[in-house]
Amino acid sequence: MKTGDEITLGALRREHARMSKIADKAKAEVDEHNGITGEAFAIHREFIEIVNAKDHGPHVIQQLDALKRRRARVDSILAKDYLKLLDRQFEAEWERNQVAQEIGTIEFRMSLRKSG
Repeated sequence: MKTGDEITLGALRREHARMSKIADKAKAEVDEHNGITGEAFAIHREFIEIVNAKDHGPHVIQQLDALKRRRARVDSILAKDYLKLLDRQFEAEWERNQVAQEIGTIEFRMSLRKSG
């Protein structure tokens, strides 16, 4: 039969796994926002190349449509509040670390009981 600490430890480990996924997702959103300006510049450069090529035809329309879709993605990412993204990342990582610290405390207490 499991003790209360073992049950609590199992629940905390599941919660830690869930919080790790949330923290990883928040970090990915911040990283995506950090790197999106390079994508915006690349889109702009490609647009200039297309215009300067003075080429015409359906393939040019397809290239411009692709650039438009990429630019829409950039705009949607840049529309997100960067400070809120950072706050969400910090809170998620902090909560995850608090749960990890509590897991360590319970494991240490359990090891003391077993050795004593």
